Amino acid sequence: MSELALPSDFGRIRAVVAETGRGAKWFVRLYGELREPGQPRTVGIAQDEISTGERIFEVDPRVRTRVDAPLQLQLGVEGEPGAYAVFENVEFLAAPQRANRPPRKFRQIGQKDIAAVELMPNLPEPYQLVDWREKALAYDRLVFNFKASGEFLPLVWLDDSQININRTTFGLPSYVSSPHQVRGMTNSQEGVTCLGAVLGATLAGIDKSRQEHDYVAMCEAWFNTANGMNLVLNRQRDFAGGSFWYELFPHIVFYGLVDHYPDKRRFAEIMRITADRWRQVCLDLADRGGLPDFNHLSFDFNTHKPVDNGKWREPDAAAGVAWLQYAAWMKFHDSNYLSAAENCLRFLQGQKSNPYYEVLLPFGVLTAARLNAEHQRNYDLDRLLNWCFGISDCRGGWGVTVGRWGGYDCDGLVGSIDNRGGYAFAMNTFAQAGALVPLARYDPAYARALAKWIGGSELGILRVEI
Repeated sequence: MSELALPSDFGRIRAVVAETGRGAKWFVRLYGELREPGQPRTVGIAQDEISTGERIFEVDPRVRTRVDAPLQLQLGVEGEPGAYAVFENVEFLAAPQRANRPPRKFRQIGQKDIAAVELMPNLPEPYQLVDWREKALAYDRLVFNFKASGEFLPLVWLDDSQININRTTFGLPSYVSSPHQVRGMTNSQEGVTCLGAVLGATLAGIDKSRQEHDYVAMCEAWFNTANGMNLVLNRQRDFAGGSFWYELFPHIVFYGLVDHYPDKRRFAEIMRITADRWRQVCLDLADRGGLPDFNHLSFDFNTHKPVDNGKWREPDAAAGVAWLQYAAWMKFHDSNYLSAAENCLRFLQGQKSNPYYEVLLPFGVLTAARLNAEHQRNYDLDRLLNWCFGISDCRGGWGVTVGRWGGYDCDGLVGSIDNRGGYAFAMNTFAQAGALVPLARYDPAYARALAKWIGGSELGILRVEI
């Protein structure tokens, strides 16, 4: 249905699906001048739906920037030949009114807004203050307890496979009751889970090198030496070339451990080896002007060529590599690392559309803020930050949530705003907070906006320890 003139207060779509068949997954999409005036695009409102009956989908307020522009409604199915869905009714409804999102009262001199954050309530409802440090300590007590009893417990196990190191390491399941990650199953535990648990506990004040086991030393097992990759990867026997974020995020977490445990000399060596490997990626992907092109899925370290699958790209890999290279420059004071970080940020800033794929973009934004403050650069933090809180152009529907789910204000979480009604990940949300809250140290103009996102306060009071 094309050329639809919808009311200015339109903000929800009600769809009634009477019947589906043959494994159909149905969708609702809008097409027109959405998100950016003058640039027609398709935006997913609902994707991969399988249920029948009535569903009401909220349209993200960031989608419709020109309320006078006509829109096209697209209904359809995806699946095997013969898959079908019968749409019985479709209605356009007004956007829900949120009483806890009153008009802006305060303007603080010298403070800059983040557009999506200003759409969030000043005080979420219902509200309960969480002691996140205690939550982190309780998590550590549970998951590293070998004597825990109960269904699916204990969660931790010792792994004596000795794939990359000649000593025992440990494992944790990525989620409770995972059938593919159980005690005794070799190479099943993920680095993002295990390395993250050690770093998270460290940040909460626990020395993970001085417990029943030296969990910090055990983390060396994810440095893939047995297969010659010489990279910190998501499995202990793993290869690069599948997905940039799975290959870069374990490095980011590992570099955090290098910083907090300087007595682990082997860790500093691993940091230097891997930083050199990723710097070479920048060179292999570079044009004659030294600008690397990260508009790819991943990179093949054997052929020194980018990897593509024709389905999606992960250009925010440049942000992850920029962070790694700047961390290496801070550690080793090699100007080649600083140059590589800047080249990655030049690529990132040159993108014409939002490159956020999974978890890496905020780390590049923090790096840009540090370079602005510490090296008098002029990276466009407004644009980069609003990408972090916006909606991705390389991964449809990915971004920061704005709205209510199940009677709860669920603003500020990182995930999908459309897939099966939307979902968010705790890990991605915490990772974005960990990367962006320190940004206020280097550019205090964003302190209020970041504080409102983290704490739900209109005045935005952010305490940053330097």
